[in-house]
Amino acid sequence: ALAAGNRVMVKPSELTPRFSAVLAEAVARRFGDDEVAVIQGGPDVAAAFTALPFDHLLFTGSTRVGRIVAEAAAKNLTPVTLELGGKSPA
Repeated sequence: ALAAGNRVMVKPSELTPRFSAVLAEAVARRFGDDEVAVIQGGPDVAAAFTALPFDHLLFTGSTRVGRIVAEAAAKNLTPVTLELGGKSPA
């Protein structure tokens, strides 16, 4: 996404708070806020995040939450890429 000139917003799982903090710190050291932003928080933050009018939204996680993400994105006609269920992308 960055190589194509896009901005990136990442919302890691609230179930991995230590990883999220390390990721946010590493990203902040290497990128400006206008290039990559790491958004931390729980389900309320995730709901607000998915309601934003993105050009494209990518979600990796459970089928149940994927349905919620797709529904929220549909309200803005935002294209979505979903990687649902399973433990490996292959």
